[in-house]
Amino acid sequence: MPRRRLAAPRARCAQAAALLAALIGLAAPAAAQVPAAPPGPALGSTSASAPPTPAGAPPTPASAPPTPAGAPPTPAGAPPTPAGAPPTPAGGALVPVPQGYYLPPPSLPPWANPRTIQYEEGDPIPRGYALRTRPDRTLLGAGLLTFGVPYAISFTVAGIATLAEEDFDEFGPLFIPFVGPMIGTATMDVEGAGLFWLTMDSVLQVSGLLLYAAGFAHEEVYLERQFSVSPRGPEHAASMWPAISIGPSSAELRWRF
Repeated sequence: MPRRRLAAPRARCAQAAALLAALIGLAAPAAAQVPAAPPGPALGSTSASAPPTPAGAPPTPASAPPTPAGAPPTPAGAPPTPAGAPPTPAGGALVPVPQGYYLPPPSLPPWANPRTIQYEEGDPIPRGYALRTRPDRTLLGAGLLTFGVPYAISFTVAGIATLAEEDFDEFGPLFIPFVGPMIGTATMDVEGAGLFWLTMDSVLQVSGLLLYAAGFAHEEVYLERQFSVSPRGPEHAASMWPAISIGPSSAELRWRF
């Protein structure tokens, strides 16, 4: 009887020891997976401790510039910003213009982009304009004026004289341009001042013809706009006919083309 009573407690102690050993064996792997706490700052240190770096993240360079306030965070895996580069604006990245690509001309009012520009040799050509040639408008205008004024006087005199005296054979040659006044010197039988004015009339008409022909022979170079400009309002639209306004003390003539 005494040996049986002593054997029962020993068996129970062996079972408890085996159960305790099994619990310790299960708790040991879980304790090994818990990361160790970082060491705290030394006593008396005034510098703030840096946050721990997550596992697998690249190390932060020592010379990297600080991120400006309000800028979006840099995504994971993005290359670092080079030193001296401009900061990326909020809401998007800077997109450089590729080489060989020209931006379209800005939208400006018609007065800022005239249809034609006077060009002198050696002047820079603005973007959106090209060189063109045309007859010399100065010579054309001078030729029309030199011919038109004398011929208008001869035509008026011939018309009044023909209607008043009904003598077309005498003043009729004045209706003919260029050589009409010279023919009139014979039909009207003029001398002195009359001969001088008729001769000058014929010379001026021929001179106007020569100036007009010289305008086509001598071409001038100018710059012409190669893009269209839309007017900002109906007041800038071109008009076929001039606008005339007459007031009690002033008059105005407008013609847009």
